[in-house]
Amino acid sequence: MTQLLYDAGDIRITRHVAQFGETSYQIANIDSVRIVQQRRTNFFAVIIAIAGAASLYFGFSEQEYEGAWFGAGLVGAALLLQLVLPRRIYKLIFKISSGDVEALTSAKRDVIDNVRAAIEGAFAAQS
Repeated sequence: MTQLLYDAGDIRITRHVAQFGETSYQIANIDSVRIVQQRRTNFFAVIIAIAGAASLYFGFSEQEYEGAWFGAGLVGAALLLQLVLPRRIYKLIFKISSGDVEALTSAKRDVIDNVRAAIEGAFAAQS
């Protein structure tokens, strides 16, 4: 009987196999596992920047500089929002003999951490 180390949704980790949906990886074939964090564009920052750009355009085209200043403030706020609160994506990367494989992507860091811990537990069980 195979010991189940992690099971959540379509992710199952046992001592011998890591399964993500329809894709399975043999634990023995995984050389290492790492987590990569990527920053993505914040949707609200894009909306604010578009509104700011429109306000800038109409403020200058109709020579209403209060609107232009407001637009400049919105564009600045959008840039600040993107710098402070970007959307973060976490990826679980396996190093196997044929190269790096992106096994799992999630916006939730704890899911990625739990899967990585389960796979490292499977590594320890192999020893």
